[in-house]
Amino acid sequence: MKVEIKGLFPTPVYKSTVERKLTNKELKYIDSLDMIHNEFNLTSDNTYILENPSLKNFKKNIQEHIKEYFNKVICPADNITPYITQSWLNITNKGSKHHKHRHPNSIVSGVFYLSKDTLWFSKEIDTSIQIDKKTFHVFNSDTFFEPVEENQILLFPSNLTHFVKQYKETKPRKSIAFNIFVKGLLGSKTRTTELKI
Repeated sequence: MKVEIKGLFPTPVYKSTVERKLTNKELKYIDSLDMIHNEFNLTSDNTYILENPSLKNFKKNIQEHIKEYFNKVICPADNITPYITQSWLNITNKGSKHHKHRHPNSIVSGVFYLSKDTLWFSKEIDTSIQIDKKTFHVFNSDTFFEPVEENQILLFPSNLTHFVKQYKETKPRKSIAFNIFVKGLLGSKTRTTELKI
C-alpha cells in the first residue's frame, strides 16, 4: 500500500550557542539580583534585567539570535523590528521544578542557559479520549524535550507550552528568559489590515 504522511504546521524551536562566556561583570550583576518565589522556583524581582547597562553587550548577542530567528523562521515582508519586552532570571534548586506555562502578550520567547538542563514542551490536547501508544514519534507524542548546554539559547513561539521537570542536580539551574514583540508597520492599508505598532 502506498502511503504518504505529511507533517503540517510544524512548530519551530531555534537552538544555538552564544559564542562567548559571560564576563565577570555580567555574572556579578546576575548574582546580585533579588529573587522572589514563583510557583515552584525562583524568579528575579526585576523583569527587565537585559536593560541594565552591565548586560548591554550580552543583550546585543541575544538580539543577533532573535534577528536570525525572524529572518529564517518568520521571514517578515512587513517593515518590522523585533525587540525584547521583558527579561528575567530563573533559578531552580534541587527538588524544585518550573510549572507548565506559556507567555501571553509576546510573539516569540527565549531562554539563555547559564547551566546545563532540559526544557520540556507540551502539546495542548483534548484529553477526553486517550489512546495508549506502543511507539512514539513526532505525530503522536504529547511532549518533547530539548537538552541544552551552558551558553545555549532556545527561541520558540510564545504560545508553546513549556516546563521544567523536577530538578535533580545539586548546582542550581539558572536561565535568563525573555519575551519578544515587534514594532513597525504590519499589514496593508489597501487590504484594511494596516497596524502601526
